[in-house]
Amino acid sequence: MKRETICQGIEVELTALAQGELSPGRRAEVEQHLASCGACRTACDEIRGIFTVAGEIEDIVPSLRFKRSLERLLARERRLSPERESIGFRLSSSLAYLFHRVRVSPRFRLATVSVAVHAVILLIVSFYVLPKIADPVMPVVMIDPDTGFTPADAPERPEVAIGSGEAADELPSEYPRPDERVVRFEPTVRFPSTVPLQPPEQPVRYRRFSGLFTSGVLSSSIKERRLAALGLDGDATLDALARSFNWLASEQAEDGSFASSGRNPNYRTGVTATVLLAYLADGHSQTRGTPAFRKVVTGGIRYLLDSQSRRGALKGLIGPSKGHYTYNHAIATLTLVEAWSIDRRRLTPERSRELRIAIGDAVAFIVKAQTPAGGWRYHVPVGGASENDTSVSLFQIMALAAARRAGFDAPSEAFDGFTTWLKRVTGSGGIVGYLRRGDRDSDARTLTAGALFIEELLGLAAPLRDRQAKLVLADLADPSGAMARDGLLRFYSAHAFRLRGRNVLELFAPLLLESQRANGSWSSADDRHAVHAGDAFLTALNALTLSAAYRFAG
Repeated sequence: MKRETICQGIEVELTALAQGELSPGRRAEVEQHLASCGACRTACDEIRGIFTVAGEIEDIVPSLRFKRSLERLLARERRLSPERESIGFRLSSSLAYLFHRVRVSPRFRLATVSVAVHAVILLIVSFYVLPKIADPVMPVVMIDPDTGFTPADAPERPEVAIGSGEAADELPSEYPRPDERVVRFEPTVRFPSTVPLQPPEQPVRYRRFSGLFTSGVLSSSIKERRLAALGLDGDATLDALARSFNWLASEQAEDGSFASSGRNPNYRTGVTATVLLAYLADGHSQTRGTPAFRKVVTGGIRYLLDSQSRRGALKGLIGPSKGHYTYNHAIATLTLVEAWSIDRRRLTPERSRELRIAIGDAVAFIVKAQTPAGGWRYHVPVGGASENDTSVSLFQIMALAAARRAGFDAPSEAFDGFTTWLKRVTGSGGIVGYLRRGDRDSDARTLTAGALFIEELLGLAAPLRDRQAKLVLADLADPSGAMARDGLLRFYSAHAFRLRGRNVLELFAPLLLESQRANGSWSSADDRHAVHAGDAFLTALNALTLSAAYRFAG
């Protein structure tokens, strides 16, 4: 073998020799060659010198900033690399491959057509079939065109017929009997689908802010802006509400209840429910709002749940089974629905289930307590009894409306019956009676204001409604009249006119702020209705009235 060829092979292994990586046998052969070849020996010495110098150089550790800069540079190079395919290119390539497979493979073509057909069928079912099954439009009320009780935006129809020979502002005095034929219009208000609570584990459909009075937790700044927009003193109003809530918290008993007046101790359940409703409407619940008020609401809800009867003919009743017990039950049912509406996503499964079962039983009790005439009285009708009064009926239908909006099972027949009763007690001038039409024509327009609120709430419209609004406004405009001594009149009016897009709080908010006592309560001694329920009831009712300014932002 030529010497040049041997030297070329040795030069390749000089680096391995300098690093000690050659086997002992090969190392001996290379060193024997170096002893006889000066050129290779010189090259080996140079390589060993390089490694010696390199070993004396101090290691350089790159900084964290350098590493990050290098990573960003590499990432940028990867993004700009021509080898990286764009999304559009990859999508077009995938579609081209798909079309090729469809063209050349009969089995693939059949599978693709099958998937496409199933997708179209699924879309049709999702958009056209399921909505009609899952969310039916449920009739809310039974309407008679002769009385003017019709949905606000009903399909085109003639105005209410005026009796022959009567003045244009008068309506026929005779109302049809309940068994006469009526016209049913499809309501414009779409309630959530009602879901029965059996079994209790079945979830109820969620609708945000589905309650009648619950508004969620609002910041003080939002409340002040809404109060100012209505021309009210935001600071004074919020201060009055804070003082009333603090006073109410101090009045709560150990069992979570609030006492009624000495005249009617059996109103304790209804008073407790009204107080809790005021807290809930201002954003204080079992899981939201001020911690001290959360404790108040939690204790009160526990009291209501513990007060519910589970046995006998009165199963589902909330409160004592004596006195005006349906009043207590209606307000307690409304409060439980509102409490569940605002907290349902935050409650534990056990607590949510307990509330849903209690509400289901309570709603069923209201339906059972409705009389054949369509209204309610102080007790469950026995033996076909049909005594009714509008005051109790307003609270009962309010509870049913809240339950239906929250997704609970409230039958349409109950709303139909109430509308039948409301027609019977509404006079030709718009005044709503208590036991019969015209029995309180000279009294305060409390029941008329309550009927106006329910008409707005359920979406009813009639010429009578505007007339009723004028009657109520006439009472509210007199600061020394009924308005000053009737908390229910103010409560109904505030909510009815807020739904009508008008503020009436300016007519009596200054009076409420002036009459509030230093401890934050209001005296019920001179109030027409609250005198039977006590100071806690009137204080909670006034708080509900004042907070209507920012709960209804329209």
